[in-house]
Amino acid sequence: MASDASFPLAATPAMPEQAIDDPVRSRTGAIAWSLFLFALALACTVALGAWTGLTGDDVLQTLITAPLWMVAAITGLTVLQIWCSAWKWRRVLEMTGSSQQRVPSSFYYGCTALAAFLSHFLTVYLASIIVRGWAVKRWYGLAASQGAGTSLFEQVFDVIVLVVMAVPALIVWSLGGTLAQWSAVTIAALLAGVLSLRFIDPAVRVVAVLERFAPRLRKLVELFQRSAAAGLLSQRFMLEIYAISVLRYFTILARIPLLIIAFGLPLAMSDAIPGFTIVQATQLAALTPGQLGIREWTWSGVLALRGYDLQVAARFAIDLRIVGMLAMTLAALPAFGLLRRRRQP
Repeated sequence: MASDASFPLAATPAMPEQAIDDPVRSRTGAIAWSLFLFALALACTVALGAWTGLTGDDVLQTLITAPLWMVAAITGLTVLQIWCSAWKWRRVLEMTGSSQQRVPSSFYYGCTALAAFLSHFLTVYLASIIVRGWAVKRWYGLAASQGAGTSLFEQVFDVIVLVVMAVPALIVWSLGGTLAQWSAVTIAALLAGVLSLRFIDPAVRVVAVLERFAPRLRKLVELFQRSAAAGLLSQRFMLEIYAISVLRYFTILARIPLLIIAFGLPLAMSDAIPGFTIVQATQLAALTPGQLGIREWTWSGVLALRGYDLQVAARFAIDLRIVGMLAMTLAALPAFGLLRRRRQP
């Protein structure tokens, strides 16, 4: 990577010394706020367990009785999930011309795995910005905004997929549909997501026209123009990133049936799988680290509305959290070794 590369989503004007310090204080404040939210969310999760009668022994029992085949399978899916995110980030960096020297795949995986692990303690978007921004500056001499901007761009498509996948469950459940009908509507929604990418370019032109009447939109217009100039808004490239985001989503979704089968939980796939898409959509807000507390309470509410006992619903949500954190830790372990071997050029 060349140190003078510029990322189209991040402006790099000269800044006074005091202005340079502001992002540091802002980032420190964001980390402190995330840690506070983590503690609060953990308390809410513990409260859910206590309310439904779950104890620390139940949590320990989950770890002890978790079948090795399930842990291995979910860890493998987690590795694939991280690899998909790393692949998207790599493609965005290459498209913007930031990758002008050979960068090994291990660098992208290591950064993404470390960010994913830290997302259990910081909000997911903040973790990615910090780790990737730090990494490209530490090892390739780029501005931290290079890593942060490209990271945010690839995650936009994860957000699109979150919305696309949540809509079918809401439609089918409101009509009393089946799992097969949900599958059909989901396929249609994913195809609609592909078609919606065609409206990005017209939307950019509309915003450019509106900028004449609303000068405040100028920065947004410039952002779109820089992105388009780098090729990030081409139909082919956006379709590629969208497809990888869909694949990444299904690596997470596939954990649900594995957990139900492994623990013999009394949950129907027709409820748990569509329900997951609604719960996963809470990531849009990214209010707490790893959606801790929010995801558990949402799972409990969604399954309770489907007629399940609240304790069963809470047990499933907490088991999913425990196994997910274990798998993420195992998948992220290589990241420390991969990044330690890197040297400043």
